[in-house]
Amino acid sequence: MVFFTKIDDRAKVKGSRDPLGIEPIWSAFGREVVGNLTTVTTSLRGFTTLVLGMYFVDRLVERGRVSEGARLSLFLRAEQLAAYSRHAAGQEGLRGELRGIERVKDRLASGGSVKISADPAHQILSDQRTYGLWGLYSQAARKSGIFDTYAQKLTPDATDFVELFHAGKLRGFRKEIEDLIGKKEAATFDPYNKHRACAATLARQLAPKVEQEERDYYMKTLVEGGEGMPPVVRARQSELWETMAEVYDSKRVPWNSWFGMKDLRELEHRAEKAGRGALAERLSYIRDVEPLLGAVARLFGYLMRCGGRSVKAVAKDVEDTWGKGLVHLEPEALPRGAIMIFDHAASDKARGRIVDAGSAMQAGKYSDAIRLVLEQNEAVMNARGGAAPWVKIDRGKLDVRFRGDDWPSLPSRSEMPDLWTNSYFLNSLKAIGRSVVGRA
Repeated sequence: MVFFTKIDDRAKVKGSRDPLGIEPIWSAFGREVVGNLTTVTTSLRGFTTLVLGMYFVDRLVERGRVSEGARLSLFLRAEQLAAYSRHAAGQEGLRGELRGIERVKDRLASGGSVKISADPAHQILSDQRTYGLWGLYSQAARKSGIFDTYAQKLTPDATDFVELFHAGKLRGFRKEIEDLIGKKEAATFDPYNKHRACAATLARQLAPKVEQEERDYYMKTLVEGGEGMPPVVRARQSELWETMAEVYDSKRVPWNSWFGMKDLRELEHRAEKAGRGALAERLSYIRDVEPLLGAVARLFGYLMRCGGRSVKAVAKDVEDTWGKGLVHLEPEALPRGAIMIFDHAASDKARGRIVDAGSAMQAGKYSDAIRLVLEQNEAVMNARGGAAPWVKIDRGKLDVRFRGDDWPSLPSRSEMPDLWTNSYFLNSLKAIGRSVVGRA
């Protein structure tokens, strides 16, 4: 049985443009197995910062020190406080882990104090509300049962977790933290002198090592899927995690690599062997559809580099790289369940164009594939209010309207069978789970 949910707008990273309308498609397939995480929620301590920050915001609101409308502004301050504390404590590996690390480093370079406030001048990102933890992690926190579904606050279960695990260790610094977060004007934070003990204690709560009490909570909410998810998807995600742990602990695929096609094949094989039929089926759908979506996306990206060239010449270049046909593609063999998910996420016309483009690439008819890919781009742009297509064919030549010099070149023919272009949220689950169970 295929389970459908509303197409997930959290699949789309802020600022991405998705010229072929592929994101809703791979997102729909991914949501069959991972129901709460997004492409960017890969940091466990990002969630910890969210939980701790909102805990103090909730306290300030409940005690009447600030209004309900101030929640977001106060959380931005809490996020800054956590970031400065972690860097001042000398935690390793924060690049890529801590959002806003460059501004944090620059402002603490002199070893002095910094300003904390929601004012743009004091934010640690160009738009901290959008690109910080609030914008990128809060919806995943809701799906995980950490944030209230309808209000900007922690769930009772999340509050209990903070009270049991964090509050006692931070007890001597609660007032100091609340004063820094809750001041009406900008607060001065000095993590090296005046607030050194507070910063060091807060940083310890955000250190990489995960304690057992934390492990139990995050396993229940983030890894196995939280209360905000449909029960059938939650059960499937729990099976997926169990399968991941078995595969990675067996060392057939390393824990500390990004998710790829090899991971997927190992997971599917293990799920089948363990009798997890529904999970294995969903993973097989991803295995079937990803080579098709990846080939279409990489072909379009290459076309962005070929402005002014004839379709015939570009097709010849593609043939020189990919040979007489991509025989690993089997677009016409998509199972019925995969077709249902595909058509739920996009129109049957979109599926037809993408499948036909795959069939053309399979047969080595690259000129046909180019035309079909460009038709899909035009259809997507039209559906967005009549925006111009990024690339058109004008008198047999490619007219690139949106420059793509930074798009990657075509992968080699040998790379294509293992091409992994989209995430299906699987890497996020691997990354969060790895942190929770403490695997290197």
